[in-house]
Amino acid sequence: MAVENVGVKLLLLYMRKFPVDYGKWRFAEWLDQRTHHQNAMVRTGPGFLMHLNTQDFIQKTIFITGRWDDEVGNVIRSTLKAGDVFVDIGANVGYFSLLASQCCSQVISFEPNPKCLMQLNANIALNKRTNIDARPIGLADACGKAEFHIGDAANIGGGSLRKSSGEKFSIQLDTMDA
Repeated sequence: MAVENVGVKLLLLYMRKFPVDYGKWRFAEWLDQRTHHQNAMVRTGPGFLMHLNTQDFIQKTIFITGRWDDEVGNVIRSTLKAGDVFVDIGANVGYFSLLASQCCSQVISFEPNPKCLMQLNANIALNKRTNIDARPIGLADACGKAEFHIGDAANIGGGSLRKSSGEKFSIQLDTMDA
């Protein structure tokens, strides 16, 4: 068992730090079957820390690779500068909010899902980010309240206003203009 733990740790290090992506998907599949940490912490490629629940697809990907959606991340890093304001609509657990907070002066994060919002706030506090304003609001075309439906545990960020069989919450809606 100890040898496998060392192997897992070495592969995680390889997945997060080795610059060549060719073939990493095989290791990611192997790690996916062996990483069952429900609650884990990782230092991401961009350098911030995150509390993660690896039952969720996005969070497991961040745990294994240390990053999420490089194309979007590259746009954030190459576009934002001091003095800019970044608005993260559907911030999930905060990967892009934390990334943007390294590049610009203010981040406004909208996250109506209470489970994601709790993790978002924990990740903001973990990194001592004072330039992120997390708001428990869903953005829509009209102000009011709505029933927010959460998908399964494998994708807690996949919530919607459309009815589903998953857990549901009453949320506050606002418009971007308001």
